[in-house]
Amino acid sequence: MANNPGKGAHYLIEGAKILTQPGIRAFVIVPLMLNIFIFSLLFYFSFQFMEGWINYLTSHLPEWLEFISWIFWVVFALLFLLISGYSFNLVAAFIAAPFNGLLAEKVEQHLTGKTPDTETGFKAVLALVPYTLKREGKKLGYYLPRVLGLIIITAIPLLQIASPVVWFFFGAWMLAIQYVDYPMDNHQTDFDTMKQKISSKPMLTLGFGAATVLAFSVPIVNFLVMPAAVAGATIFWVREFKEN
Repeated sequence: MANNPGKGAHYLIEGAKILTQPGIRAFVIVPLMLNIFIFSLLFYFSFQFMEGWINYLTSHLPEWLEFISWIFWVVFALLFLLISGYSFNLVAAFIAAPFNGLLAEKVEQHLTGKTPDTETGFKAVLALVPYTLKREGKKLGYYLPRVLGLIIITAIPLLQIASPVVWFFFGAWMLAIQYVDYPMDNHQTDFDTMKQKISSKPMLTLGFGAATVLAFSVPIVNFLVMPAAVAGATIFWVREFKEN
C-alpha cells in the first residue's frame, strides 16, 4: 500500500540519515543546539512537577483503592509525557522556525538538485523571523482550541484511562502538521491548503507523526528529532506532494 503508516514512519528514518550529507550538516547545528538547551531545561522542571502532582493524586485515594494507585501513576505519567513532550517541541520549533525553514530548503535542494531562489545566511534568517513567527502562530491557533477540548475530555473520570491513546494520535497529527508545513511554506502553500493535502493521505501522515512522537519520548535521541523531522517531512513532501 502506498498510503500506509509504515511508509510514513520511514520518512523520519530517511530524514535522520540525510542530515549527515555535505551541505546539510551546517544547517542542523543551530536547531540541534536550541533543541538540546530547551528540552533539557523544560524536562528538568516538568519532571519535578510531575512527581509532586502524581504523589498528590495518589495520596488522596481512599484506602480500599490504594492497590490501584500504580495504575494512576502509569496513566498520568504517560499522559504527562505525551503532553509535555509535544509542548516542548512546540516551544523549540517556534524558536527555531526560521532555521528549520532553511534546513528544509537545503534538504529539498539535495533531493531535487534544484537550487532554491531564497537567500541563505544569518541575515536571511533574521529577515524570515517576522513571517515564520506569524506562521507558527497559525499552528498555535489550530492547536490550542483542540488541546483545550482534550483536556476537558481527560478530566472526565471514565475517559481518563483512554486519554493517553487519544493524546498520542492527536500529537502525531500535530507533529506532522508542524514539520510538513516547513517545505510547503517554502513553496507558498497556505496553511489551510497544507492541511487539506496531508488529510488526503491520513495513514502516511499519522505514520510519520507517530514515529516522531515516539522518537521524542526517547531520552538523548529526542535532541536529534527536530532536525530529523524537518528533513523527513521534506522528503515526505517531495515524494508525495511536490508537483514536478
